[in-house]
Amino acid sequence: MKYIFILIIHLFLSYTVLAQDKIDSLQKVLQSHSGEKEIETVLALSQEWLFKNQENSFKYAFIALQKSQTIKYKAGEAGAYNALGNAYLLRAKEGDIKEAHKAYSRTLDILTRIRSEKEETEKAKAMSGLANVYYQWGEYKEATSLNINSLIIRDKYSDDFGKARCYTTSGLIYDALGDYKKATLEY
Repeated sequence: MKYIFILIIHLFLSYTVLAQDKIDSLQKVLQSHSGEKEIETVLALSQEWLFKNQENSFKYAFIALQKSQTIKYKAGEAGAYNALGNAYLLRAKEGDIKEAHKAYSRTLDILTRIRSEKEETEKAKAMSGLANVYYQWGEYKEATSLNINSLIIRDKYSDDFGKARCYTTSGLIYDALGDYKKATLEY
């Protein structure tokens, strides 16, 4: 039993060190980039902070948004709104779900004419985020529709992580509807 506890502590500390190493590495990369590469790095920092410190996640998302708007980089702007939506959804304070909805919806508004894989991928992320918002609100039909559309795009680009997220959301929706057989097939 003592060894299991030591192993768990070791794994936790290793993960914490690796996560901080990635953040440190991204901050170093940030110093040598500008334009779209800088924005992508700032968005990666927002993602890395998402589960550690939402305020830092928000900070980097807002920086990415401002920089994207300055250089008129639509994929970056869409990514920034997705990052904001994720931070609002995860923080889940009073009114945050509505703010997440606004952020994800803004992503879709920006990407009316998709020109690149990056833009289509951001659209899929926004649809997944909105599916989670509608799931939270108990609007399962809308959540399912958005989730399926996101899954189609993610499958097109072989985004296994994104597909896994969609399948998890489907499982949660079917579970909430009491359709446990479908829920277990989706997980």
